[in-house]
Amino acid sequence: MFTIDGKSMEPNEPSFNGRSKIQTHYSIVMNAGANKLRLLTTGLWGDENMLAEEGEYTFIDKDGKQLDKGKYIVLWKKEEGKWKLFRDCYNSNLPLATARQEDKAQLNIDPVKVSPDKFKIVMENEHVRVVQYSLKPEEKDNWHTHPPKSSYVLSGGKLKVFLENGETIIADEKTGTASWMDYVGKHYVENIGNTTVTVLLTEIK
Repeated sequence: MFTIDGKSMEPNEPSFNGRSKIQTHYSIVMNAGANKLRLLTTGLWGDENMLAEEGEYTFIDKDGKQLDKGKYIVLWKKEEGKWKLFRDCYNSNLPLATARQEDKAQLNIDPVKVSPDKFKIVMENEHVRVVQYSLKPEEKDNWHTHPPKSSYVLSGGKLKVFLENGETIIADEKTGTASWMDYVGKHYVENIGNTTVTVLLTEIK
């Protein structure tokens, strides 16, 4: 759906660059409860090589409840003769306070409690909790969730992420890379590579 050099620019977090990172992020978002996405195009401009689309979106859960509603603007670009998303930018119509209240209602399974041999607290205060995550080849952790956090890969490798809805994601973690992600729903991870993966997680309270 996205071009190989696509970028997703979402509210309250850094951009996701590249098809693989964008697809991984959206899979986790949908697994966290947003099972359906409704789009209404309100404008379309451009030429045979680039199109700009403006519209409105609605995220809906499996019971038909509206989780979020807002507006978006995207750029479509031709890649190998097919229209694909080149840039994606959206923001919610909901007040920030409402979003925070919804976050508090989300499922919270602390990885430190369910997999203490793999998630170890390095430092904690009233603002953040820093956790070192380490997973050896062929090891798995237990079902857990994550609050909003930054990640820094100390030692990379290949991981397989198992989502609650039965889907899986292959993640190639590269040493020295950093990223930010909002709340992540219920999942567990298996190391399918041949190196120990170590990641430093900084959780926002």
